[in-house]
Amino acid sequence: MTPRQSERPAPSRSTRRLARPLGLFLGIAVLGGSLPGCEGPLRKTNSEQELRRALNAAVEKQVMSPRPADVPLRAEPSRLEGSFIPANRMDELNRMAGPAANAASPAIEFGEDLTGEATRTVQVSLREAILSAVQNNLSVQFGAITPAMREAEITRAEARFDAVFFSNLSWGKIDQPSIVPLVRGNPLGSGIVQRDERTLSSGLRQNLIGGGRLTLQSAVTRAFDSSPEREQTPEPAYTSSVELILEQPLLRGFGSESNLSEIRLSRNAHRREVETYRRTLLETVARTEGAYWNLVAARQALHVRERLLTRGVQTEDKLKARGDYDATPSQVSDAVARVQTRRVDVMRARDEVLRASDELKQLMNAPGLSVGTEIVMEPTDVAIADGITFNYADIIATTLQNRPELRQALLAIDDASIRQMLADNLRLPALDLSATVRWNGLDNSFEDSYNRLGEQDFIDYILQLRFEHPIGNREAQANFRVARLSRVQSVVGYRQAVDNVILDVKSALRSMRLNFELLVPTRDARLAAAENLRTIEVEEALTASTTPEFLNLKFQRQESLAQAELEEIRAMVNYQIAVANLYNSMGIGLERNQIKFVVPEPAE
Repeated sequence: MTPRQSERPAPSRSTRRLARPLGLFLGIAVLGGSLPGCEGPLRKTNSEQELRRALNAAVEKQVMSPRPADVPLRAEPSRLEGSFIPANRMDELNRMAGPAANAASPAIEFGEDLTGEATRTVQVSLREAILSAVQNNLSVQFGAITPAMREAEITRAEARFDAVFFSNLSWGKIDQPSIVPLVRGNPLGSGIVQRDERTLSSGLRQNLIGGGRLTLQSAVTRAFDSSPEREQTPEPAYTSSVELILEQPLLRGFGSESNLSEIRLSRNAHRREVETYRRTLLETVARTEGAYWNLVAARQALHVRERLLTRGVQTEDKLKARGDYDATPSQVSDAVARVQTRRVDVMRARDEVLRASDELKQLMNAPGLSVGTEIVMEPTDVAIADGITFNYADIIATTLQNRPELRQALLAIDDASIRQMLADNLRLPALDLSATVRWNGLDNSFEDSYNRLGEQDFIDYILQLRFEHPIGNREAQANFRVARLSRVQSVVGYRQAVDNVILDVKSALRSMRLNFELLVPTRDARLAAAENLRTIEVEEALTASTTPEFLNLKFQRQESLAQAELEEIRAMVNYQIAVANLYNSMGIGLERNQIKFVVPEPAE
């Protein structure tokens, strides 16, 4: 049966004395912002709505409404369809020059490598090259370390609120003169104070997220007084105490927002480095794909140069054979110069293949295929001329959502907002509260002195307020103006970043469209040049015409065909690179290559 209110026993004196200080401290701790949602008093901030409107305006300015429809890449139709070149002759022209002729060309001979051995080659696909670069590239490995460092710094910032155990031990031997009181002219006591004191204190200290600090400590002091002509009780004296101390700023430095700002800044720094790492991965993937296609282009260009040299040597031999008839020395010299120039071009093209191979190896950094090895990379993928369909508005929206620079710019705004809030708080006066409750005990032994604490007969209550405010407060006001302007500047920086990434993605989109449009005319030019050379070779076979003028014309048509082949190769490769750059500029190059982005963990 529950007793009625009047029948309930009244709390004891010791219980009432204990409840008062604990209730006081509980109220002060809550007031001090130990709960995570508290904010500083008298806090003045710029309107967050204005910031949101500025950011939305920067984005909405770039997004078109209504959204444009899907646009396929289009190229002008071939000028050779139904023209002077019959359809059944295309196979012959493709065997003379172009990708089919390059694929049927003999394997490239590089001769001796830098070690004096025969040059070795190894085949690699585009997928293998990209995966190797993502896993082994030194820039990627270097960039993966910084986010892990920043994550460790978050832990360091959070450690500020870890509880701290402390303990102090002190010993003092006092031997000093003392004032002697007189009673009716007679000295009371001795003019010497001799005392031996030993103190041991220990406790826990906890920083609160509201800006305060809570300390619970216990201390015991043993004092033995050996002063002459003086006695005291108890002897020796054991003084014990338990203290609960709360130190709490009420204005400057108050609130969880101010005191958790270092953690927030550390987290933003970690996110910023993660975006930097993601940007490094995106750039590495794009560079690897570009290096791969450049190697493809270099090898095909070498095939073109070798074919041109072979044709030139054959024509040169025919011209030299007419030296005894109608070919002048200048005409023969011109043929020799042309052939030697082509031989130089072959040497340079071969060296360009080796350089492109080394560049790809450096990006891949694959085990056993470092840049220091003399193994030559042989790409297995071929350029594809398939067009894609894109939606300009979707590309812009995807870019604004995924570009690392924009995410970093938003983090910069958040950093500036945090620093503005801190500068605003530092403009307030310093009004600090210190509240102490101390339970005391005294006896002639350690155990008895601590037992006295439980009786709670002696309790100290100490409240202190400290106020401080600079006259004029000019430094804090100036710091706040700087922080506020930095926040405005960060918003402008975000808008500038939006413009930059839009310009970047538009440039990549235009480059992709241009190079796709170049595929057909460069192929037509190559086929027409091949037909031009085929015609003169047929005429040579039918008429046996090998006059110097005719052979000089043949030289010219060979060079025109080679130049047309190189233009087609460059258009094909540039289109592949432009597609890769488009996805990179949209910030989704990793997703396109089915690469899962993982945030690096702190290194142990």
